[in-house]
Amino acid sequence: MAETWTPDPEELAERALTAADDVSWAFREATRVTGELDAALARHLHMKQTDYDAMGHLMSAPAPLGPNELARRLGITPASATELVDRLESAGHVRRERSALDRRRVELHADADSVGMIIGELQPLFAALDAIAADLDAEQRATVIAYLRAVSRATRDYIESELTPGASGT
Repeated sequence: MAETWTPDPEELAERALTAADDVSWAFREATRVTGELDAALARHLHMKQTDYDAMGHLMSAPAPLGPNELARRLGITPASATELVDRLESAGHVRRERSALDRRRVELHADADSVGMIIGELQPLFAALDAIAADLDAEQRATVIAYLRAVSRATRDYIESELTPGASGT
């Protein structure tokens, strides 16, 4: 399964700026490609990038988001978020509902068909990733899963501690 990897020019330029383990650089490559994937999917689905990003936030949030929460996550103004939600609602991707706990609060819910459409577009990629994972033995799978989950935690911690307004590093 060992593969010879030659860093692309972008990675070589980044490597000149800081030292990191090859595993960290491989993760950096994966994050760059994921960004390219999101942009390509937005184009493929005929969605504005911000609309696609909003759908991602609505799909992955542990609880329904309100328009202002969505605006903060996207780094846009509340007025822009209202326009975005209007656009997504008109396209049938999102619906607004009053909160059962606080009738003043509006919650945004991704439409199940739209979620299915987005996930459906990813199915060939999931199949390819599953084929790669099928070549791993149980110990390798456990190691990869543990590493990726730890990387996700470290990335979230970095966002919260260093990149969030009011955090110690900002």
